[in-house]
Amino acid sequence: MPIDIERAALRHAFGAAEGQVAEIPPAARPGTIGAVAQALGIRPSEVRTTLELHWLESSGRAGARSLNGQARGTEAPATTGPTFDPLFIQLMGRDDGPTHNAQSVHAQFAGEEATQVKWEQPLDFDIDRSRKNRALDEALPKGKVGEYGQVPLERMGADDPLLEVRVYRGIGARDPAQVALRMTGHLIPEGTSGDYEHFKTYDHRAPLDAYEWTLDPFIAAKGAGGRGTLLSMTLGELKAQGAEVYRKRGDTEGGVFIASVVAPEHRVVANTGDTYRLSLRSDVARRPAQAEAATKLRAALVRHEGWEGLWSAQPAFAAKMAKARATETERLIRHWLGRLDEKAPNDPVATRVAAKLAEPPAEDPQAHLHNMERLLRSVALRASDLLDRTPEQTAWDLR
Repeated sequence: MPIDIERAALRHAFGAAEGQVAEIPPAARPGTIGAVAQALGIRPSEVRTTLELHWLESSGRAGARSLNGQARGTEAPATTGPTFDPLFIQLMGRDDGPTHNAQSVHAQFAGEEATQVKWEQPLDFDIDRSRKNRALDEALPKGKVGEYGQVPLERMGADDPLLEVRVYRGIGARDPAQVALRMTGHLIPEGTSGDYEHFKTYDHRAPLDAYEWTLDPFIAAKGAGGRGTLLSMTLGELKAQGAEVYRKRGDTEGGVFIASVVAPEHRVVANTGDTYRLSLRSDVARRPAQAEAATKLRAALVRHEGWEGLWSAQPAFAAKMAKARATETERLIRHWLGRLDEKAPNDPVATRVAAKLAEPPAEDPQAHLHNMERLLRSVALRASDLLDRTPEQTAWDLR
């Protein structure tokens, strides 16, 4: 709680939980942040987020320089307007490096080159995310918070800055939609068109997860599990592809729903424990044959009411999907083996799983997939023991 952070800061600075946080000398503030984080067992960024509210009002830019180990110097002349200083927020993220701010994070997630993004969100990220959420809500027809409205893409001019806003979705390596994406270059959401119509009028909730995207790339990357795919599109790209986009007013985590078959930019995302490692972005060009295959696959998925029904009706397609899913499962297994090797070299479970991977695969695609799933279960459970993972996190990575 913020009050606990403030009291701990006062105790560290003055020996008792009395006085004002703003009275903590600028030179003592970096040490106070670290001491409070250690005492309460939380991240330094959480401590900064709470304490900086007091220091922003009392110190401005000079306090920021002092907090980051720079000389206090002469106070800057007083200026009119709000006391909030965006530069101060960027400087407060110094332990993440000078480029770890909202702008650079979005550039990394949306870029084309391989990169790594730290888990810890920069302090100005919440401000940037809130601004984009508000702008998207304001573009909707009038309605109450929590209601769904269609984003009026067709009425937006080519120079509308909202078209540059990017939305994200993360899917696990073994998700059938991820396998279909590799085959066709298109995201094919599960669920029927009727489900989607019902969901928009509050009559049906089951398919929501299949359609949901978010403005927050950190949430999307987390949704990809240990290793998966990060999808991203701008609203302008969605408009060009004729997609229908809906928004749940006031939603700060996801809130963007797309049932259309779309061709998103995508890249592999791997969770390494404190960073998200992103691969090169795929070529966004799509062949007409891929678009045709995606449309047919979507129609078949609707007709058979989901992947299981489709696999039962088309054994040849089921075998092809099983082979592809087994490949993705093996990649996920090797991801966890790499994590375990860093934490516990020569771990007996990891050694046994690696030996099994070296054996010739079963000829039957379904049997091979079953074997890979069994090995994934073993290595993921071992990872939960050694990598401080919760059972819920382990279950997610087995999906």
